[in-house]
Amino acid sequence: MHATKIIFVIVGLAAFGAATERGSAQEAEAAFDGLDADQSGAITWAEAYEVRTGQFMDMDADMDGILTVDEFQGPARPLSAFDTDEDGKLHLAEFLEGHRNMFERFDEDANGSLTFDEFEAAQSAARDN
Repeated sequence: MHATKIIFVIVGLAAFGAATERGSAQEAEAAFDGLDADQSGAITWAEAYEVRTGQFMDMDADMDGILTVDEFQGPARPLSAFDTDEDGKLHLAEFLEGHRNMFERFDEDANGSLTFDEFEAAQSAARDN
């Protein structure tokens, strides 16, 4: 009886892991599609810049050009990961700089655009940090 329960737990964990992996892949696909404005199958920095600027503005509830910890809704990284001057606030330039650095870091072939595989690697790294 005890061995049967252990097997059910192992099978359940394996299924959960597979579902989580599928969910992460689907989330990555949706995020990629949201950044790939021209639906070319690659994200350029110009496309990402426009989307990230819009995301910043959407989070800036009081429209003061600064995100506080309460306003910031980063999916994987805390505000402090972008706050280069360490003032506890996030300015648009810091937000964009953080995203630009990630863009360049994961543009493995340095062609100025991210493929889905490059983007997915960036998403995975952001989740792991």
